[in-house]
Amino acid sequence: MSKNNVKSDRDQILEKLEEIAKGEGVDVSELAANLHSQMDTFKDKAKDKAAEVASQVKDKAVQVAGQVDEKVKSRPWWFIGAAAAFGFWVGKNIFRRKN
Repeated sequence: MSKNNVKSDRDQILEKLEEIAKGEGVDVSELAANLHSQMDTFKDKAKDKAAEVASQVKDKAVQVAGQVDEKVKSRPWWFIGAAAAFGFWVGKNIFRRKN
């Protein structure tokens, strides 16, 4: 969902609220300001949470990469053999001739 879609949806919601509020005799400007404030707060919280999750994912990826590096360094020939076997298997399945 792009920013333009969100703004468009927000504007449509505000227009509908304004129509309803005019029918009820409610001050729309205060209601709209409150709604904008709540939406901005929600947006900021969502950005913060996304940044936190991205940081956690990055930290975990670095940790896993370090563990893999340690394993490869401890048994390099085993991993070379496994990579060769996997490459052979992939090549065999990709270039399989059908009789």
